[in-house]
Amino acid sequence: MVSQHHPSGRMGWIAWLRGAALCFLFAGGVTAQAASPRTNHLADSHDPYLLEHAHDPVDWYPWGPQALDKARRENKPIYLSIGYSACYWCHVAQRELYRNPQIAALMNRWFVNVLVDREQRPDIDHIYMLARQIMTRDSGWPNNVFLTPDLQPFYIGSYFPPKATAQQEGFPTLLATLHKNWTQHPAEVKRIAAQIAQAMQAAAIAGDASAPIDPAAWTQTAQTEALHRFDALDGGFASATAAARFPQPPLLAWLLASGGAGEPKATHAAVFTLQAMAQGGLMDQLGGGFRRYAVDPGWSLPHFEMMLADNAQLLSVYTRAYAQTRLPDLRWTAQRTARFLLRDLRLPQGVFATAIAAETGGVEGATDLWTPSQIDAVLGPQQAQAWFALYALAPVHPGSESGVLRQRRDVAEHL
Repeated sequence: MVSQHHPSGRMGWIAWLRGAALCFLFAGGVTAQAASPRTNHLADSHDPYLLEHAHDPVDWYPWGPQALDKARRENKPIYLSIGYSACYWCHVAQRELYRNPQIAALMNRWFVNVLVDREQRPDIDHIYMLARQIMTRDSGWPNNVFLTPDLQPFYIGSYFPPKATAQQEGFPTLLATLHKNWTQHPAEVKRIAAQIAQAMQAAAIAGDASAPIDPAAWTQTAQTEALHRFDALDGGFASATAAARFPQPPLLAWLLASGGAGEPKATHAAVFTLQAMAQGGLMDQLGGGFRRYAVDPGWSLPHFEMMLADNAQLLSVYTRAYAQTRLPDLRWTAQRTARFLLRDLRLPQGVFATAIAAETGGVEGATDLWTPSQIDAVLGPQQAQAWFALYALAPVHPGSESGVLRQRRDVAEHL
């Protein structure tokens, strides 16, 4: 039940809305799916992500000799799925694919299925993310790779839908196609896999090149490229055709350092981007802290997972930016980021959790989406009107009533 007393001040509003988020979530009856009692080869793992899949009907194996020897012995391709606990689409795939007995039966019949936690095995993640980038010019998780028994990739993708869509064929159809190709045209599949493996080897060698580097020339070239990619309207650094925006803390820190050494354009690009990020839905406007990335150039619509590594780096960057500029909004953002880390990611044992998942009860952004009527119910009409003078709701879809809170750009300087 909502209290009859209204909060006073911006922080009062924030506390009320954070608490009300949980009320609206549980009023909606979101529930978790019960796990099956059966287990697969992940049941003895000590990895939390692998244990989440221990009751899938898919006969998962961890990466290791047992799975790899089975693939060679039975001459079966390997379905390698690389993900991590806070990966939203990894959880969607589990619900829609890996817990489906019919789909699991196809996977078990035709493939050796291996699950990898990228946070525990960054070496495997690195190898097959290189394959993904070569084959699709894309990256991200889950990274799902079909391998020959010799561990060479021949098909790769991310989320596969259970049924065909306008953009993708359904996962069962894809499994059947790849099985047919492997059993009826194995030489062609191996030829493609060998070509991809050669490209990966060439890229790895190029990345390890030991040619002399001129630090001054490299620095100038890098700064010129960064400023060329700087979005002067919305902040950030991306090609004109890219919609998604990532925070890129190392680049921002480097530009601030360049600015401190007498490059005002570098300072402007970094500070403008930091302010745009903090004003948008990328930042949790109620609780502080930053989400993983934004799917739009204006930083309004985030992918909702929140990572320890991102926020720790951004805390350092915002602190440095404030030290250089003395802009109060940068200090406020740094303080709120620090409070988020200590309040939401610090565990009772004194260590920090690595991430907060994007979904709650199977719903992406369940505690982060609001409607005007919900805010009005929490704050009351008069306070809600004052709130919306400073904040806006960015709709998650065209015509959607629910949206992500962001600061109004035209009045952000008053916050």
